[in-house]
Amino acid sequence: MFEHVKPLIDTDKTGEQKNEKRKRVESLRDHDNKYEDSVYELAQQEGDFRERLAQAHVSPDMIGTLADDYSDQAMFRKEAEQERWTDKLTGMRNKNAFLEETPQLLTMEHREGKECSFLMLDFDHFKSVNDTYGHDAGDQALQKIAEIIDKTVRSSDIVYRYGGEEFVVFLPDATSAIASEIAEKIRANVEKTPFEISGESGSHTLHKTISIGYIGTDQLKKPEPFDKATTKQWVSYLIQLADKALYTAKESGRNRTSRAIIPEEQ
Repeated sequence: MFEHVKPLIDTDKTGEQKNEKRKRVESLRDHDNKYEDSVYELAQQEGDFRERLAQAHVSPDMIGTLADDYSDQAMFRKEAEQERWTDKLTGMRNKNAFLEETPQLLTMEHREGKECSFLMLDFDHFKSVNDTYGHDAGDQALQKIAEIIDKTVRSSDIVYRYGGEEFVVFLPDATSAIASEIAEKIRANVEKTPFEISGESGSHTLHKTISIGYIGTDQLKKPEPFDKATTKQWVSYLIQLADKALYTAKESGRNRTSRAIIPEEQ
């Protein structure tokens, strides 16, 4: 898949400059949407640009220089775009990305005849971490919980930091029963994992929990067909129901998962 990536890196720059560019390429790949690879896209664009220069009979040395400048500018634009969609603290995709991507992802799953699910997760008693140990410690705790979520979900799942201490996970090709299993794994992994943090009063080991609400499209009567407008409405509706399930989990004592209840009129 990445056969055209090499021109992005293999230029006439110094070794230090090449290493810096490799780091930028890997950073883009690490934060990419699982449904579209920015590095592959950039390499394709640079390859097309080199081909056009060759057809215009530009000298090989000049092609290398122009293509390198072209890829630098293209990478800068892509990095700026990625920054808009990425949460700086956790490295997860942010709410902007969620609102932009999930309607498209829901449509893709629907077209392929697959169910999908959403998890809504909230860090239990997060405010007490900030209040007791300081905001730096709170940031470390959020990074740790994001890491646990990311390591627990499947490779196809997409984790979003929805806001504050809330996360959402989109689960493609997953019924509510599968969502229940994944939610319980996340809950159990958070509960059993010690959180090593450094706060204003020194280093501490915390034992924290998470509450999770979930919903699957198999629980719904879906419209036929989806279009862009209705898909956004359905994503909003699904998240509202998952959020209500999360509230139920918290009201029931926290450190638990809760399946969304569908209103009778749906």
